[in-house]
Amino acid sequence: MHEPLSQDSMIEVGRRVREAQARDLLEQGGTGAVGSSLAGIFVTAGLYGEAPQGTLLGWLGLLLALQIGRLLLAYTVTDEGEGVGRDRVQRWARINLGLIAGTALSWGVGVYLLWPDSTLHQVILPMTVVGLSAAAIIGYAPVRAASYSFGILAILPLAARFVSEGTTAHIIIGFLALLYLALTLRLAVTMRETSTRALTAGFENQFLAAKAEAASEELAKKTVLLEQLVRLDGLTQIANRRQFDEVFEREWRRASRTGTPVSILMADIDHFKRFNDSYGHLAGDDCLKAVAQALKGALQRATDMVARYGGEEFVAVLAETNHDAAMVTAERLRDQVASLEIPHSDSGAASHVTVSIGVATVIPGPNREPASLVEAADDALYEAKEGGRNQVASRSEKLIPAQKRKSGQWALKVT
Repeated sequence: MHEPLSQDSMIEVGRRVREAQARDLLEQGGTGAVGSSLAGIFVTAGLYGEAPQGTLLGWLGLLLALQIGRLLLAYTVTDEGEGVGRDRVQRWARINLGLIAGTALSWGVGVYLLWPDSTLHQVILPMTVVGLSAAAIIGYAPVRAASYSFGILAILPLAARFVSEGTTAHIIIGFLALLYLALTLRLAVTMRETSTRALTAGFENQFLAAKAEAASEELAKKTVLLEQLVRLDGLTQIANRRQFDEVFEREWRRASRTGTPVSILMADIDHFKRFNDSYGHLAGDDCLKAVAQALKGALQRATDMVARYGGEEFVAVLAETNHDAAMVTAERLRDQVASLEIPHSDSGAASHVTVSIGVATVIPGPNREPASLVEAADDALYEAKEGGRNQVASRSEKLIPAQKRKSGQWALKVT
């Protein structure tokens, strides 16, 4: 089941329902105006010579003027379309109600002003008024004011006029007109309730759909964020081991297809345990975060990635990178960390925090596994640490010990 709408949403639904009903009434105005105009012309023709000519023509002129106003209003609403603001619709709706009430009153007053002496001609006005009222009461049912005003202002004068004749037949017809009015208005109430329920359900569904869409978008954002979080290291906010494994596997497959080299850099903060013992674990966490961001900032290509491999150890994946380029990148990473100048009095390698980096490069082939490249980089890292730390050591494409360099100088590493 859907969560119910809030009170504010329900209030807005009510406003939209009333606006839709008012707009519908405005758009119907053209049909009503044409019908009332034709009826007025036929009544005038039927009563011509039976009612005072000046009064008859004056009444017709007033009726037609009101209908022209309704036609113009209906045309304006239709021409403006759905983009009309709520304030303008409400203003037009008030004008429309005035024109409808004026039309109904014209027919009601016309019953008194145009009542002929001829019994035969007396049938013309009641039939016309009753017919128009029935159409208006039912057609305007969604808008109570329009429906009630037309019925009351047109039928009540008609009933009163019949009763005023004084004969039994006329009085009965007058009360029948009132009964007809009551029954028709009751039917209009039912139709209005049906219309309101249908419109309310439609707008509620729109609100619920919008709410569901917003919830779906929010869920999608949270899902993306969650996916990012599970691939980020919580402390350093760089990629974690899981993301490294995914990226490395993808780049390995790509390199296997294209025959291009891929390089792995394994970096370790020199004597990090001593740092923690000397400066405390909070300072150690800050050191890890600073080093992680320095390593990330030293990578120059969008395809390169550095991740926290575990503890104080980091790993970088360099796609389409040969051995020499990987060594250059490793030196840049080492220099970047050194430039932080984080004090480390117990390092032994320098007076500040430094890293040792192992580099391994390979062109993937059918007889090679991704893990072998990581192991080679880890072995190279071990060599760098054994050689005095704060340096870069490497293993060649064949994954055998090659050469290392310290402080920018190349030296042969013999195993």
